[in-house]
Amino acid sequence: MTGAPQQLQRRDQPPGRKGFAQLLVELTAAFPDFQAIPREILQDGDKVIVRSEFTGTQRGPFLGFPAENRKMTIQAIDIHEFKDGKIIRTWHTEDWLTGLGQLGLPEK
Repeated sequence: MTGAPQQLQRRDQPPGRKGFAQLLVELTAAFPDFQAIPREILQDGDKVIVRSEFTGTQRGPFLGFPAENRKMTIQAIDIHEFKDGKIIRTWHTEDWLTGLGQLGLPEK
């Protein structure tokens, strides 16, 4: 899965798969009921597009904000490019503006 971990990397996060794994640990600590649900999968040539829904209830600190037991549902889009049966590049976006609004974070 080349590309995805580096694209999601924060400044305080180790590079590559190790950093991506750390990010998932932090996310599931804040949202223990976190789910990533694929809603649509499309193929076009050597690319596969996945539209997913991420859901969870904030039960732990997130981005420095305390938990308030609020639920969030956001959309994510991944475009995976394949070569010889392997992912060689991934583009990934998540709608965190919607998610942060659902958690009440922008108002603070």
